[in-house]
Amino acid sequence: MTVGLTVGMILPTGERVVEVLHGGFAEVGVLDDEFEGRRKVVNRINDDVLAAGGEPVARAFFNECRIAVAKLGSEAKYTAPALLALRNLGDLGPVLFVGHVDGPALRDLLGDGVRQSLTQTVRMGGQIATAIAYAHERDVRHRDLKPSNILLSRGNEVRLIDWGLSLAHDAAGLAGLTAGVAAYLSPERLVDPRLDAEADDVYALGVLLYECLTGACPRQPVLRRAVCDALTGAHPLIPEAVRDLVADLMAEDPQDRPDARRVAAVLGDPALLEDVAAREVERPFCRACGFVAVSAVPDCPVCRGTMYERVARPPREGMVRVDGGVFVHGITEGLFEHRALRPDHPVVNVTWKDALCYALWAGKRLPRPLEWEKAARGDKDDRLYPWGDAWVPSRSNHNRLPASEYRQTSPVYAFTSGEADGRSPYGVADMAGNVSEWVSHGRDSDAKIRSSEVRAVCGGGWTDSVAVNGVVSLLVAASIDYRSEATGFRCAVDIFYDERPVKEGDAHR
Repeated sequence: MTVGLTVGMILPTGERVVEVLHGGFAEVGVLDDEFEGRRKVVNRINDDVLAAGGEPVARAFFNECRIAVAKLGSEAKYTAPALLALRNLGDLGPVLFVGHVDGPALRDLLGDGVRQSLTQTVRMGGQIATAIAYAHERDVRHRDLKPSNILLSRGNEVRLIDWGLSLAHDAAGLAGLTAGVAAYLSPERLVDPRLDAEADDVYALGVLLYECLTGACPRQPVLRRAVCDALTGAHPLIPEAVRDLVADLMAEDPQDRPDARRVAAVLGDPALLEDVAAREVERPFCRACGFVAVSAVPDCPVCRGTMYERVARPPREGMVRVDGGVFVHGITEGLFEHRALRPDHPVVNVTWKDALCYALWAGKRLPRPLEWEKAARGDKDDRLYPWGDAWVPSRSNHNRLPASEYRQTSPVYAFTSGEADGRSPYGVADMAGNVSEWVSHGRDSDAKIRSSEVRAVCGGGWTDSVAVNGVVSLLVAASIDYRSEATGFRCAVDIFYDERPVKEGDAHR
């Protein structure tokens, strides 16, 4: 006869049970090991399940845990808490000892529509994929990926638990409960609950990432367009690479899903992690563990440390802030339907090198092409010119401007009011006409192109047909030594932040 774990009991191995958690199949005990001075966790089969399934269930559990210990080991990153030992403790039956994880389960961070930030989701996703790839390479599948089986350490690192339980589920006749809810089961697993395949783990990972980003599991049947729309709706700043990867993970055909190693490579790419962190620079964050929250909370839900937020300093005098974010750039289909003595004038006859040197001297830099385009276009539509879709000759200084007072450049405030107002949605003047402006590089961001002798100018100058050259998405290639009486520049500067602790009651930003 077996007996379950109870708080206060002493195991035959000497540890004291301090907490007991029950699931549909397994029983988990948190242990104090006074001899070793640390906490452990013990997993065993629930008595009801063991009584119903008998010896085959105990044998399946023992064998699967033994395989997990042998193949995964105790040093594999993210695969599990340290797999310490497998024992048969008489009345308690077979048990698996693992290391204690001092943080929450992913399930504790979700629920009731709560979602995770891009930064936190990409970070966790890369770690989970790394663990799964490691296991797959050693012929081990998890088969039970769900938020309650993913733990986070206080250092915000993933630990996957319950390796070795899935086949014991099958032996007990509980295969339908393997993933907790049907949403985590791949289409092929719904047909064959005993399926043991790598693509099934990958599908479950896609559901997990979708749930983290949207706060809910995807609707059935899972349609790619609906997945992409939901992800973009929840996170307008989501990189296309992340959005498309999540959709690929839940492809109906297993052959269309990337393997776990590929997922780990994409989500673990330092450039991607840096990109999503930059997109969410104003999200509340924890200095201690790196957790990034969607909304303002005073305490980190992972390590319980203090959360901080970045507060942007006011822009420098003469500078306009352009917020980071998604906007339409380039020529879209819809656009093909449209066709020294003057201190208040822009400086001209400067080469790209001259412009760069000045910007650096002033503690600034040259704008990147997409930064320049967004400042000119805004983020609400795909307009052709700073003022809108239609060419309006009176809103810029160009070669056919009827006003005779501007034979060359015009003052920077000349087109900022009334019917002549040519400013962009951000209030930036002369983004079309007056002078062509140097940007940091051409549209092609390839390193070889950037290091060549060619850069680009935007906006068109007073000598140009601005109806063409003033299109906000147009880049005109130019040698770094090129200079003319209609070529100038403007500077950009990065936003600087002050950090302060998040306070109780702070509104979501």
